[in-house]
Order: sequence, then C-alpha cells, then structure tokens
Amino acid sequence: MKLSRRFSTIALNLIVPFVIMSCGKPAMVSRTDTSFGIVKTHETAAYNESLVNRLERLKGSGPITAKGKIRMQKADRNVKGDFSMTIDGEDMSMSVSSKGISAGKIELTGLTVRMEPSFDDEYLEYMIAVVIRDSISWWNIHNYDITRSYGMDVLRNSWKKVYIDPDLVLPRKQIISLTKQRFIKVEYDGLDNGQSKVVPGTIQFMHGDMKCELLIDSLEVNR
Repeated sequence: MKLSRRFSTIALNLIVPFVIMSCGKPAMVSRTDTSFGIVKTHETAAYNESLVNRLERLKGSGPITAKGKIRMQKADRNVKGDFSMTIDGEDMSMSVSSKGISAGKIELTGLTVRMEPSFDDEYLEYMIAVVIRDSISWWNIHNYDITRSYGMDVLRNSWKKVYIDPDLVLPRKQIISLTKQRFIKVEYDGLDNGQSKVVPGTIQFMHGDMKCELLIDSLEVNR
C-alpha cells in the first residue's frame, strides 16, 4: 500500500507535539542519534549503575530479532497468531501467522507504515508500529535523565518515561506521550520469565478500543 499525501500530514501531526515539548530533535524520529545521552542533572547522582551499564551495552548493539505470540483487537478487526520480527534502528518488520498461514504484517520504515489487515486509520497504524518497536527496544531513549519514583529508576525525556525495576534492571512500565493530553501506557509482566533477559515476557498496551498483547518467546540482540 503506497501511502497518500494525507499520511504525511498525519505523521507530521503526531510528531509536532514532540517538537513543541522538546528543544532537541523528536526522540520518536531520531532516537538512534548517538549524540544524545544522559542529561547531567542533580537527579542523576543516585542512579543505578547497573542500569546505565546495561543501557550502554544495548545501545551499542545491532538489529533485534524476536519471536512470540501477538493478540491485537480493535472492534471487529483482529490480528492473532505467532509473530516473527526484526527491529533495525528506526525500522521494524513483523510477520504474523496462524497455523502456518499468513495472518498479517506490520512494516515500519521511517515515517512509512504498512499494516495488514488494515485498521483503516493511518494515524493509529503508525502509532501501533512505533509503540511495538519502542516497547521491545525500551533502551533506545535519548536526551534523557534518570530519577527515582516509588522505588523504581525512571528514564525520562520530553515525551517518554520508562520505569525500571532496579534489581532486575528490566522495565515495568513505559508511558509514551502522543500529545500533551494523550498518552499510551505500556505495561510489562513476567519480569522473571523473559527469555531474552533484556525484555520481560509479556508486553501490553491499549489505545481507545484497540488492545495489543505480545508474548515474547525468544529475543536476540545482535552484538
């Protein structure tokens, strides 16, 4: 599906709030820019050294490959089955199959998204692709600082907060701002069952009447 000019406007509307809220480049678009690192503020004095070491190792890694199960539902549209995916920087490719038959796909290349079956909402499809990508590669956050909240380490920048279990050094939840009034909360479960040891076993998020759940069977971060 070749996206129309209208999608460029939709993608721009999604990105503009990040430009307004941040004096730097929008993290959603250029999160792999290595010029962005920890913002040195007074709040980083007590950060978890294990977390910072893990972030540095993961940020220097290559493409991510993952397999598992996905359940995604919106009204009468459903995507359900086994998934296989690759995340390479900004781009993501996911294929879904059920009983050996193709059941869907998501292709994200820069600001271009292709989703089958389509939800007939280009804004929603782009948002879903970006949230899936960033919920797995949670360490790709730039221009951030680290603070403490309710016993958890919090990575935060102008549009995202990632809450990290300080003992397991794994995310418990992530809050991604779409606009100043709208956000998506990503929740993680099975922290001690994550096969990859860098991502918990279960990832869930919802937006309106759309719900998505990922069960991670295997994940490899290429060095």
